Amino acid sequence: MTGTEAATAAPLTVPQLLDGFATLGDHPLFVTPTGRLTFAAADDRSALLARRLLAAGVGKNTRVAILLGNSPDWVVTFLALARIGAHAVLCNPFAKGPELAHVLRHADVAAVVTGAEAGDGVQGLLEAAVPALVGHGTGAALRTPTHPYLRTVWWIGVDRPGWADDPDGLDPVAADLLHAVEGEVAAADAVATAYTSGTTAEPKAVVHCQGAFLRQARKLAVRRGFTATDVVYTPMPLFWIGGVCIALLSCAATGIPMVTDARFDAGRALDLMESEGVTAVYCFPQAAESMAAHPSFADRDLHRLRIGPALIRGPEFAGVAVDMREQSLGMTETCGPHTMAFDADARLPEHLRGSFAFPMDGMEHRIVDRDSGAVLTGEGEIGELWIRGDCLMLGFHKRERSETFEPDGWYRTGDLCSFREGRLFFHGRGGDMIKTAGFNVAPAEVERVIGALDDVIYVTVLGLPDPVRDQVIGTVVAVRPGSTLDADALRAVCGDHLSSYKVPSVWCVVDEAGYPMGDTGKVDRTRALALLEAART
Repeated sequence: MTGTEAATAAPLTVPQLLDGFATLGDHPLFVTPTGRLTFAAADDRSALLARRLLAAGVGKNTRVAILLGNSPDWVVTFLALARIGAHAVLCNPFAKGPELAHVLRHADVAAVVTGAEAGDGVQGLLEAAVPALVGHGTGAALRTPTHPYLRTVWWIGVDRPGWADDPDGLDPVAADLLHAVEGEVAAADAVATAYTSGTTAEPKAVVHCQGAFLRQARKLAVRRGFTATDVVYTPMPLFWIGGVCIALLSCAATGIPMVTDARFDAGRALDLMESEGVTAVYCFPQAAESMAAHPSFADRDLHRLRIGPALIRGPEFAGVAVDMREQSLGMTETCGPHTMAFDADARLPEHLRGSFAFPMDGMEHRIVDRDSGAVLTGEGEIGELWIRGDCLMLGFHKRERSETFEPDGWYRTGDLCSFREGRLFFHGRGGDMIKTAGFNVAPAEVERVIGALDDVIYVTVLGLPDPVRDQVIGTVVAVRPGSTLDADALRAVCGDHLSSYKVPSVWCVVDEAGYPMGDTGKVDRTRALALLEAART
C-alpha cells in the first residue's frame, strides 16, 4: 500500500479515529512519568467529558482553549472537544500574562479548560491574563470587556480557585445524543487553532480542519514506517502542531504509545526511553545533545531505538553530520512536515548534501521568482516556495482568504528554496522570522517589549546562526545618556513579558551614536550583525 492509499483509507475525523480505540483496549496510548492513559480509557474518559461539555452548551465550532501541560488530561480534553466538533485553541501554559491575554481575546475563546496539570503558576497566569477572574464566583457566566466572548473556566483536578468551575459537576447528556453529534462531525470542520509568530508584531492564528490533522498523522506514520510494536518518545508540547499532530495523532492512528513529559529533563527522558522500550525519538537537536551529554547516557539500554537523532543512536552514527542525511521541512501552516524522506538513515551523495527530501503525498510545491512572479522550473533555481495541498491550513483566524492565499490556492511561505533531482533545498527565509530551537519568533514582537521602555531610543532584533538551535536571538539596543539599562536588566524585562524562547541571548547595548543606523534612517543590518557577532565572542 502506498503512502497516498494508506492516508486515504485512514479515518478523517476524530470520531472515526476513536471507533478503533475499543479494539486496542488496555494498550497504552499516552505515557508520562506520573500517568498512563490506555486507548480504552481515552475513549471512555473523553466521551464522558464530551457529554458534560454538550450539557454546558459546547458544540460545533465552539472555541475552547486548552491550557494544560503534556498530560492525560490534555489528551482527554482534546479528544472530547474534537469528537463533538468543537474548536480547540491550543494555549501555552508557560506563556506570560500578556501573551495569554492576547490569545484568549483574539481567538474569541468562550471557555478555558485548565487545572493542576498546567503547573503551579497557572492560577496566577490566568488572573494576569483575565483580571476580571479575581473575585468572580463559580456558577455564573463571566462577562468582561477585555475578553468579550469568554464565559467560563473549567478546572480539572485539585486546588481549584474560587472563580473556576468544576467540569465533573456538569450533568452529562445521554450517550445517544453524543453519538448523534459525532455523526455530524466532518473532515472539513475546523478542529484547532495553533499560534505561531508571524512577521508582524502579533502571532498568527493557524486554523486546521479535522481532515488535515488525520491525513497528516497517517502520512507521517507511513513515511516513518511505524508498526504495531513501536513506542515513540517526544518532548514536544501538545500545544504545538508537532506535539498534537506529528506525535499524538500519528501514534493514535497507528495504535502505538506516545511517551512524553510535562517538561523536558534529560535524565527523566532517558528513564522513560529505557523503561518504556522506546523505538523512535522525535526532538530538536538541543534535546538530543542534552541526553547524549547526560552522565548516565553511556550506561543506558536503548537497544530498541531505531529512529531518532544520530547523537543518541549509537557509535555507527558518530561523526555523521545532520545534512548528510535527508532532513524535512515544515511549518505550522502545513501540519508540520511538507517534505520527508522514507529512509531518514540513507547517506546522501555529496552533491545532494543538505537535501530536505521529497514532497509529502498530497502536497504540491512551486518555486516562484519573488520579483517577477514567474514560476521557476530550472534545476537549482532559487525562489520563494509556494505550497498547496490536503494538509494546508484552512487559513489564519480573522484574516480574509485573499490576504493569505493566491486565487488558485497557493500559500506563499516566505522560504527561499530550490529543487534538485526532485528534492527540496532550503536556502533561508525571505522575511525576518527567527527560527530558534524549533520555535518561530517575530522580531517585531520582541522589539515592541524592549522599545516600550523609557530609556530605549532604538532597538533591532535579529537572528544569528547557531549550530544547535538553528538561530539564536540577538538584540542591539540604543539607550539614552545616563541610563542604567544593561543586558541583565533588559533580559529581565523580556522575561517578564515574553516566553523564555523569545528572550534574546545575545545583547549589544550602545549609545545613540553607536547604533548602526543607515543613511536612509533604517538600521544597517550588516553593521548590526557585526556588533552582535562581536558581542557573543
